[in-house]
Amino acid sequence: MMTNLTKVLISPVGLYKNRVIKGIKWIRPDWVFLLVAKDEKSKKGRQDGKSWGDWTMEHANEIQQKISFFYEDHIRMVSCDFEDYKSFFNQLNDLVANTIPNLVTSPEIWLDLTSVPEIPEVAILALATIHENISLFYTRARAPLRPSEYPEKVITDDGGDHLILPTVRSVRLADLKKSKHGDILRATAKAGGSVDGLNTLLDMIGLAKEKKHYMRLGRILDELERYGMIVMEKVNREKRIKLTLWGEMIASCLNQV
Repeated sequence: MMTNLTKVLISPVGLYKNRVIKGIKWIRPDWVFLLVAKDEKSKKGRQDGKSWGDWTMEHANEIQQKISFFYEDHIRMVSCDFEDYKSFFNQLNDLVANTIPNLVTSPEIWLDLTSVPEIPEVAILALATIHENISLFYTRARAPLRPSEYPEKVITDDGGDHLILPTVRSVRLADLKKSKHGDILRATAKAGGSVDGLNTLLDMIGLAKEKKHYMRLGRILDELERYGMIVMEKVNREKRIKLTLWGEMIASCLNQV
């Protein structure tokens, strides 16, 4: 990670307060934003008849107390509508696009998916596709519940209303498969996930070492980097092209279609 970036962590707060704290310790951000649910009187939590607003605020206050010594005034709490996709998406986008850039320059934003209800989770995944400075992570449970440990009412719940959520699309797999973009991803994956030098890559995808092909390759690599499929770094005098986790997954898909 680049040292000249200011690391900002956004953590929605739900039930898993200890895992949220562990994520904060792992990321070691400069700023922490804790997202809590708006208090809705009709929505009841799972214990003591508290609303989700009360419940998440209580957990957020506990988290703040435990980390306040290290962050002082670099902690913010933001109340969001966890029940409405569009509202949550717009609030989070405003935080990422306006509030945070007004506080710090060159923010590197991390979003914690550990304690997120389903609707905000889908909104976060969608938002990450349109902001290039967002990274996502999840802290797994140390001892996940076994099926027999789930409350019976959770298992037998017959569901409420249905929600149609927007599908976020980037590049079509079929288009990648028949383009040089796909050839580059496949070739890099075959080489072990990284390739050193444009000359080597041109040979691997069957293009001659001519000026027009170097220019074409440069444009394609810039596009793949924007898609989040590769990263490029300087190694000695060569440019190293390296697949990201997303790039590895897409390369694997290309070999299946």
